[in-house]
Order: sequence, then structure tokens, then C-alpha cells
Amino acid sequence: MVKKTKSKFRNWILGMPTAAVLLPIQGISLIYWWIAGSYLGLDTYSSRSFPGGDGWCDPASQGLGSHCWGDYYYVIFLVFGQPEPWLDYPNPYPAASLLPFIFAQVLGSLTGISHAGLIIYLGSMTLLIGWAVWIGTKTLAVETRLVLFSTLTFLSPPLIHALDRGNSVGFIIPLLVWLYRSLRNNSENQALLAIVLLTVVKPHFAALLFLFIVRGQLETVMKGILFGFLAHVPAFLIIAGDRFPVNIFDWLVRLGGYQNYTLVETGWPQNISFSQGLYSFATLIPGVLQPDSYLNFIEDNQTILGPIILILTLLMITLFRENLTDVQITIILSSLVAMTSNTSWYYYAVFTIPALLAITLMRKDLKKVLPIEKNDDSPKTDKVDFILWFASVLTLIQLPMYELATDNSIVVTSANLIGVYWIITYLSIAVVLSTRGPKGKTTKILRK
Repeated sequence: MVKKTKSKFRNWILGMPTAAVLLPIQGISLIYWWIAGSYLGLDTYSSRSFPGGDGWCDPASQGLGSHCWGDYYYVIFLVFGQPEPWLDYPNPYPAASLLPFIFAQVLGSLTGISHAGLIIYLGSMTLLIGWAVWIGTKTLAVETRLVLFSTLTFLSPPLIHALDRGNSVGFIIPLLVWLYRSLRNNSENQALLAIVLLTVVKPHFAALLFLFIVRGQLETVMKGILFGFLAHVPAFLIIAGDRFPVNIFDWLVRLGGYQNYTLVETGWPQNISFSQGLYSFATLIPGVLQPDSYLNFIEDNQTILGPIILILTLLMITLFRENLTDVQITIILSSLVAMTSNTSWYYYAVFTIPALLAITLMRKDLKKVLPIEKNDDSPKTDKVDFILWFASVLTLIQLPMYELATDNSIVVTSANLIGVYWIITYLSIAVVLSTRGPKGKTTKILRK
């Protein structure tokens, strides 16, 4: 009986490695944060997210206590309080990305309740995320499904961060779940539609079209560009349309300027960009191994380090395109989208939630990733899956680090190292795929 129980427990653990790893680590992190707040007197809320009262709403009528859902009300301020959303304030959103905010606020205003627009907005996002993650785990056993669902939603720091700020990045979770599902089912049109909708949430997700470029599907790429044009350009006619097409240029200027919105040396708010990761990692190196010239180099070149890593990783994808599955390539591309910009707040780490779901499903459905030949490089595919899984798990962990940020009450977190995790991930994948297979052969794999 004991042996049978142990075997059952072992199978249960192996069936849900993501939750089995994340749950204890997240529990330990809560203890660390409790100590940081209760014993060291640190501002754990501001350290883990942003200040509650950030000035973009009236807490008395729109917030809750001193808290303001700043990323929601900032957009409302830009749209309803300014003649054009891109003239006087940093605003990387294209017109199409502003429409969900406008719809929720207008619909909420019809009720006469001050919080109604925010409730509609956050409620819709939460329901879509919950539905997508639940559907994404439907092939798993009920117990495993419930635990994994809870781990990736209620106990996921970047997702809590996104909801806490009211940022639209939460909408990429259901869209990425749909995209990975479409790729696994060979549904090209659905995958393309998912990418176009992703660009509506965050325009830089257009980089996911690179998947079809490396596959030689240029007709699909052109179709995606056309759909993207139809999704975005008419929105500029709706918002500040009297300045069309100058408002498109205004947006591009603000988008480019947003890269310098943060400085890597501040360490707060949490930034998952490649440049921030390299800088934060360097500060961990003691003594002579931490020359000021190196830190100064990162500070002076913080805006170009991300694009350099982007280009090198795209070259790696192109070189090994026949040894990577569509899902693997898309996970890598989504990570590049999230971290290339010098300003990439921690809630962008939610891209790892659908990635973990996709990897879980791929490992359960081995036929989707089996190579064509018998004596093949299938262990390489498993290794790449594991590397991506490991990096995604690390991305969802948020621990307090040793140094204080802007004042004596805010501590820097491990989220600032996420960019380095993924740089190591790309290098590890390149090393794995560059090794020769059995009998000196390298083989192609089925692209699921």
C-alpha cells in the first residue's frame, strides 16, 4: 500500500512539474517578502509593483483607498484629457490599442458608476485569462489541472502585477494560448489572426510573423501585414483623426522615445529588459570583476543592447529553423518581444504563462514533436523544451535582492535578472542544436 501510494504521488509530481516546482518556491518567496516587510520595514508592495497612489486618477472617486490602477487611468487621461494622445506625454500605444480602454470607459460611464469602466475592463481581462488557462489545461487530470491553473494565475506575480496596474498586457495570455493551440493544430489562418490581435494589444508582437518568414511562407507574411494594416490604420482615423496621418508619425516618435523612459542604474521599478538584466547581473559581481567601465558601458548603450540581442537571436532561429518546432520558435520570439525594449515592466513576463502551458501540452502529445527519422535528434527537441520551460519558471519567480533602489524602503527584486536568464537560454539552445546527432547526422523535425 505504501509503495503504491509513493508511486501514485511520484506520477502526480511528474505529471505537473511546473506546479511542483513553482509552488514551493513561491511559498518560500512569500516568507522572504514577509520578513522584508515585517522585520526590515521595507515597502514590499511598492517593491513588488508600483506605488499605490501614482497620480493618474482621483483615489476618492476612481481608486480604492490610496491605490490607483495607473496604467488604465493613464490611458483614459491621454484619450479624454488631451487633444491628441501622443503629443505631450510618453505613449507607446497605437490607436488600435487604445480602443479597448475607450470602449470599457464609455460603457462604464453609461451606468453612472465611477468604477464601472475599470470593473468592465479588469473583469473582461480576468475572465479571458482564466478561461484560456483553464482550456489550455483540459487534457490534464482534474487534480493536476486545478493545481496548475492556480499556480499560473492566482500565484503568478507578473499576472498579479498586470491586474494591479490595469495594463492591457494581460490580454496577450489568451491570445498566445490560442496562437500555440493553432500552431499545434496546423491552423495557419487562426495563428495569423491571433498574431494580428496581439499587435492590437502590443504592436511589437508583429515580430511573431518572423515564424512564417523562416518557414518561407511569404504569402502568409504579406497577408499578416495586410490584416495588420486594416486593424491599425483606420483606428488613427477614429482617434485624433483631424491630424491623420500626422498622428501616426506622432505615435512612432513616442514609441521610439519610450525606449529611454527608464535608466538601468535605478533598478526600480522592476524591469525585465535585456539591458537591465545585464546591468543587474554585473552589480552582483564583487570586487575587481565589476569594473565601473563595464557598468558605464551598459548605461551609455542601454537602448542598443536589446536590438543587438534581438538580431543575434533571430539569426540563431534562422540557422536552426529546421531543428526547432513552430511552438518553440514562437516562445523564443515572444520572449524577444517582451525584453528587447529598454523599458519593459515586470508584467510583460506574463508571456511565460501560455509558454508553460504550450510546453506542457507538447510533452504530453509526443507525436506532435517526433522527428521524421528513427535514429534522430529527438533528445535535442526535449532539451530545448526543458531549457524553455526552465527559463519560463525562473521568470515567474520574484524574490527580494540585497540592494535598495530609490529610497531606503524599496528593495530591488530578482525580476531585474530575467533578461540575463533568457540570454543564457538562447545561448544554451544554440549549443544544444549545434551539436551533431547520432552517427554525425542532424535531422529535421515535425514543425508542431
